[in-house]
Amino acid sequence: MNENRVEGAAKVVGGRFQRAAGELLDDREMQVRGGVREGVGHVQEAAGTAQEVLEEAVGHVKSAASTAGKVYGGVSVFARDVTKTIEERSYLAVAVAAAIGLLAGLLIAGRGPRVIYVKPRV
Repeated sequence: MNENRVEGAAKVVGGRFQRAAGELLDDREMQVRGGVREGVGHVQEAAGTAQEVLEEAVGHVKSAASTAGKVYGGVSVFARDVTKTIEERSYLAVAVAAAIGLLAGLLIAGRGPRVIYVKPRV
């Protein structure tokens, strides 16, 4: 609980007491001031809740940004290593790319359409 929620809850309770005292004393102004104080307390409590939710969301965003940074670092290291390997062994890189292309083509093309001919009975 943050400070706004605590203060808001205190104002709600104080406003209720003030409104009840106004009813007991038949003081309309005190009742209104108590109701206003209670309303302000509810608003302050809501602001405190919103503040907590936003702080939690900021924490999640910071965590996600940190994870994204780590992933980016890992990907850039991998890309650098692949680039270095391609530069050092260009023939091997071409052979691997050709093999991957051939396998992908075979998987995509499949066996082709099958046609079954049925001979009519005479």
